[in-house]
Amino acid sequence: MRSSYVLGSQICPSLSDGGAADREWLLTDGTGGYATGTAAGLRTRRMHAFLVTPAHDVALVTLDPVLTLPSGARVELATHEWASGAVAPQGHLLLAAFDLTDGLPRWRWRIGDVVVEREMAMEYGRTSVGIVHRIVATPEPVWLTLGALCTWHTDGGALEVTQVADGATVSGAYRIAGPGWRPGGQWYLGAYSRRDAADGRPPTQDLWHAGSFTDRLRPGEALEVERSGLGKAGEDEAAGHLC
Repeated sequence: MRSSYVLGSQICPSLSDGGAADREWLLTDGTGGYATGTAAGLRTRRMHAFLVTPAHDVALVTLDPVLTLPSGARVELATHEWASGAVAPQGHLLLAAFDLTDGLPRWRWRIGDVVVEREMAMEYGRTSVGIVHRIVATPEPVWLTLGALCTWHTDGGALEVTQVADGATVSGAYRIAGPGWRPGGQWYLGAYSRRDAADGRPPTQDLWHAGSFTDRLRPGEALEVERSGLGKAGEDEAAGHLC
């Protein structure tokens, strides 16, 4: 019997007390690694990330979706809070639904006639996460770009991002793979975590924009990205995509 927890359009856009930013989800991989966050997509803790290693190192923080409509208009679907108090982008306002079915999180954004869905899963026994963004509905093909925001051990300098055939490796520690990779290279300064602030922990963090994945998608098509750890020799721990 399947278990499902569903939030609709009345709760999903809310970052207030009791809203979607207060509803947290957790995926684990059986090795001590995990992914965690909120239903609203807002990071309210520094440890909210798409993958945290068994050693409790935050690696891939998030993938920020940007939709380019047939009209040329760009729509940002991510949600971030900053030390200045600003919330930008405000993709949560377009979030129509969130559900946790059999422990797997799924988001659905609606932009007029266009519907975008994100699903996440982890493979048991492997430090890896698969993230799928699917175009559920659109009258015409659209472009979807996913900006990879990362962290790793650094003294404040740039993270070392090395392009490979299907994406990039970050600081020689982990690989992010998917189609249409374009290198980035800048810090997003002062990402704010409100729950850490309330608990007396350091609430700010700088995030490195390592690059982005881009694809042109029709209804039913998806952009799939995988993040995985690297072995001691610098090779992937295991081959293959999760989703």
